Amino acid sequence: MFKLPLISCITLLVAAPYCMAQLPAEQPEHPLPSLSQPREGAAYNRLLLGTLGPVVVGSVMIGMENDALAVAGLFVMATGLAAGPSWGQYYAGSPWQANIGLAGRTIGVGSLLYGLHLALDDSGCTDDCHWNDGRYFVKGGYAMLIGGLLYGLIDTHFAVHRAAQKSAKEKPFAEGIQLAPILARNAEGDTRVGGQAWMHF
Repeated sequence: MFKLPLISCITLLVAAPYCMAQLPAEQPEHPLPSLSQPREGAAYNRLLLGTLGPVVVGSVMIGMENDALAVAGLFVMATGLAAGPSWGQYYAGSPWQANIGLAGRTIGVGSLLYGLHLALDDSGCTDDCHWNDGRYFVKGGYAMLIGGLLYGLIDTHFAVHRAAQKSAKEKPFAEGIQLAPILARNAEGDTRVGGQAWMHF
């Protein structure tokens, strides 16, 4: 009486390794998105938060008519402009690209602040001699800062795609198929043997 269920169970158990061996080893061209992968919207949210947040806070500190707070607010703004655009790249798993942008913007902000310091320092100077000395630092620092900001904005998009491609190479589309025999009764009350299969991604 139990020969048919026993034979079906043995058949399913024997066929399971074969089914798993037939799974494709390569990732399909358009795999299903994973919730664990970095998302482009989240990357740009971090970029904007890390950049605009310190700029707003620093601007408020500068406007409080306190010299100490003004200096601190200036450094807060400089930190946000230098480090904030790299937040999206760090989130997307591209630390080298993020560090390159961070280094360039840090040099640009430092050069810009140094040039402004020379321009505003009027000790022992009659005309605009300090501005003549500092304008090259101001122009060079401004160019590096703008270039670094654009680099962070553009490469954040590619950082998310690099993370998706890396995840696609490391993780196969289907990790395995599991099969299990089941017993079910039909409308006539007869016991039938069947199978259940599910896939893990």
